[in-house]
Amino acid sequence: MKFSYSCEGKGETLVFIHSYLWDKNMWEPQIKFLKEYYQCISIDLPGHGQSSVLDDRENISLRDLAKELTKFIDELGVEKYIYIGLSVGGMLAPYMYEYHKEKIKKIYPVSEKQMTVIGTGYNSEVFKKTGIKLSRKDGKIRMIFAGKITQKKGVKSLLRALNLLDYEKEKIQLILAGGAGNLVEYEEIKELADGCRYPVVFAGCVTQSRLAELYNDCDIFVLPSMYEGLPLTVIESLACGDRVVMTKLEGIAEWLADMVPDADIRYVLPPGMKGTDEPLEEELPAFESRLAEALREAIEEKDTKECDVSRISWQKIAREVIR
Repeated sequence: MKFSYSCEGKGETLVFIHSYLWDKNMWEPQIKFLKEYYQCISIDLPGHGQSSVLDDRENISLRDLAKELTKFIDELGVEKYIYIGLSVGGMLAPYMYEYHKEKIKKIYPVSEKQMTVIGTGYNSEVFKKTGIKLSRKDGKIRMIFAGKITQKKGVKSLLRALNLLDYEKEKIQLILAGGAGNLVEYEEIKELADGCRYPVVFAGCVTQSRLAELYNDCDIFVLPSMYEGLPLTVIESLACGDRVVMTKLEGIAEWLADMVPDADIRYVLPPGMKGTDEPLEEELPAFESRLAEALREAIEEKDTKECDVSRISWQKIAREVIR
């Protein structure tokens, strides 16, 4: 695995890791300012920018990638640095920590028990349970997807999976919250929605407070993405009392199991991929069948298992920082 990187400035070292589908140049505006005070190292992740592309047969986890990044940074001769990551770059941080424990203990005279990893968080003042689900009143199961309305997020597959269910039309409603990606594809998705056996509501781009209202109205949050960085929408929906059906993406299921071990989540194996987020067309029918089965299980469950997401609220994280 070969990494491409840039290094500018002098002083204490900052290491920047970009988000999915970007590259090291994402950080140019920040580095332009910070290089006057720090040495700024920005690294391209595998398959991004000028770093080497992973072989299709390579099955690399976030932990594996963090190990490779740690080794590369060591090869650069960097002993001490501040790590800055966005989305998948941020998700790597806890795993980077695992490989730096001994180095941290050498720099700071503390025991391992005194070392705590503090990750990302959600706004618990906005995303919280506010009342009884609407399904309790009218018997209709409401599902919600929140994100960009594209097939890379699995929206076409979700609509086709709904058509594999055999409930009465009045039993189910799907809400799609988010804006269009490619306008041509968006029109294709609207056409699929028109032909769906269940009503589909396009909510458009919504505020956080409105999204929280929709989560509270709905019973099931669906995220059939082909690739994700750090989907806070899953945590936000869990905080509002939803069951979750989502693709089992490398690193994310692992992170959720660590953060919210009691979460009511059903995972669906994704289709085979060509590249990072392009599904193999021939594998979509089987994927959509698996997705339909997971949706059926979530519908039949009726009641959501309670889970505690408070440990990753911004409020809890802030208390950990100042503790």
